[in-house]
Amino acid sequence: MVRNIALLFVAAVTLCGCVLESTLPLFPDTQGVLALGPTPPLLAAWNLKDGQWVRSGPDDPPLQLVAEAHHYVGIDPDKPAERMTMLFVPLEGGHYALQFSSTKEPNTAYAIAEIAGHEVLVKPLFCTALKKAQGLEASITYDHDNCRIAPSANGRDLMSTLAGLLPEADIKLAPLP
Repeated sequence: MVRNIALLFVAAVTLCGCVLESTLPLFPDTQGVLALGPTPPLLAAWNLKDGQWVRSGPDDPPLQLVAEAHHYVGIDPDKPAERMTMLFVPLEGGHYALQFSSTKEPNTAYAIAEIAGHEVLVKPLFCTALKKAQGLEASITYDHDNCRIAPSANGRDLMSTLAGLLPEADIKLAPLP
């Protein structure tokens, strides 16, 4: 269950470099919304390849998210102590800052998301792409292939800027057909 989203980002990081992180979460739970409703469907990870959506890990079980307060929690039934949280923070233009944290990882990771029905279109914030963008130096610090949100950065402004810079999503979480 948690493996799906965790594997999705592990694969993304392995293939394309590291994603934008922070030591502490940028957004408190109160800024989040239950963008998929109080009872989201079972979701599977999909990748865009040659213009077609292809299921990532077709043998993996779907991801089950449970709403808690203003965020979602994924719990692996085989490892109940391992929890993954997803916080959707609304931005302008129908985008969301997607904040991921896990009991296994010390840092918080970020992506930009759009919601289309029960589908979550995900735009990972890869450090290699961010490094090429202009005007982010005051908000993001770089250390080789790693990048972190600068302590002085305004999180909502930064995420809104990033939402406008990224190409179309090539990852989605969607119910099985």
